[in-house]
Formats: sequence, C-alpha cells, structure tokens
Amino acid sequence: MSMIPIPHGPVRSVLALVLGLAFGVGFYVVFFQGQGTLELSADQLPDMVLTSVGGEVQSLQEIARETPAVIAVFASWCQYCKPVMRHLKQFNTYGHGNGVAVYAVNYGEDAAAVRQVVEDLQLEMPVLMDQHLTFARSLGIDGIPVVLGVARGGEIRYTAYALPPKEEWADFVASLK
Repeated sequence: MSMIPIPHGPVRSVLALVLGLAFGVGFYVVFFQGQGTLELSADQLPDMVLTSVGGEVQSLQEIARETPAVIAVFASWCQYCKPVMRHLKQFNTYGHGNGVAVYAVNYGEDAAAVRQVVEDLQLEMPVLMDQHLTFARSLGIDGIPVVLGVARGGEIRYTAYALPPKEEWADFVASLK
C-alpha cells in the first residue's frame, strides 16, 4: 500500500494548522464545556478514608453526609488537570457560598508532589491523597481529570472530565441538593 506524500512548505504548514485547530476545538468541547461525561462503576461515594496533604484523616462518607460536595481527581503530571483545577478553584468560592463542599483528590502521587501543586495553583480547598489509587479504583476511574458531583448522602449525580461552564453553576448546584 502506498502512502500519499505530503509536500513540504506551505501545504504541510496549513495541514498542521488545520489538524492542530481540530484537536484544540475538540479539547475545548470535551474539557471546558462540561461535555465528555463518563461512566463510573459505582453510583455512591465509597466508604473509605483518605489523608489530606496536611496529614488529617478524612472520611469520604462524612464529606457528603451533611452537604453536597464536588470532588475533582487530578495529578501534577496531567496536562489537562491544571485548567480543570483552576476552574475548581473559582468554583470553590461559589460552592461554599451556596452550601457545596469542594475537595480535590490527588491521583497516586506522594505528599511532596501534591504540596507543590497546591502551592503552584494556590488551592484553598482540602486536598486529599489517593496514593495507592484505592479511591479511583473503587469508582472505576482510570483516567483523569474527573469531576464528581455528590449529593447529600453520597449519591454521585455528576461525572465528567470538567465542571460545567460558569453560566450553569446555579443549575449544577441545584442538581446536587
């Protein structure tokens, strides 16, 4: 089978630009428009404890026992996680003002790496560590970023690769109550 040769010069440059734009638009739609929902293997927050980057033990069941919660799963090496975490940082203020707890869960890294991300992104929400991926595996998460919307009582009502757009935050919060 012979391949069609792509000439050098302007044609190759235009082709590279078109492919780059197509990838960029697809990335924007999936990650920043709240689309790209995913299926998890569980519909309830698992009954387990994780340790925060500060060393406190946090029960996941307690997170959503009294208030809805948004939980983002991320890692420092994940290029798609940083914009999601910046968006989560903005949502943190909105969520707390509207009765929603906001947490971040690190995907399999040690405390030093997690502390560096917290410092670099100036995260103010509690950051929990899933060093052995027990949380991620219990939900069937095998790729990141993942954002979970959890109703009071622990029911997972939202799963996606990103938060919804800012214009939809009021409806998103209402769907968790």
